[in-house]
Amino acid sequence: MDHSEFVQAWRAGQLRVDVNRSQALAVAGSKLLPKRYQVAHLFWSWVWLLTIPGAIAVMFLWKWWAGVVILLFVTPALSSATKRSAVQFVIDHALENPEFYRLAVDKELMTVRRGGS
Repeated sequence: MDHSEFVQAWRAGQLRVDVNRSQALAVAGSKLLPKRYQVAHLFWSWVWLLTIPGAIAVMFLWKWWAGVVILLFVTPALSSATKRSAVQFVIDHALENPEFYRLAVDKELMTVRRGGS
């Protein structure tokens, strides 16, 4: 499927796109994506990582249970959201850039199939 077909089918909701999560995380931090995606991914990765020492600080400086809530709920939610956003960045950039689309399909970063999700 060429890029124009991909874009048209995506907008019509006729595609199922699977993105390799671990490769998407690597790509999100690389120069393959535009700067705006790299910066967003870096920002949210740091926010996610900093919730761990932040939760520990909350445990000792305020309420122990609030720190546990942050560690058990906020940290995993941010981790999952960061991974999902990396996948979405790959799809968004593939829609914008025909060369990246072809690279992503060729390197099996992204698998595209007909059929709505």
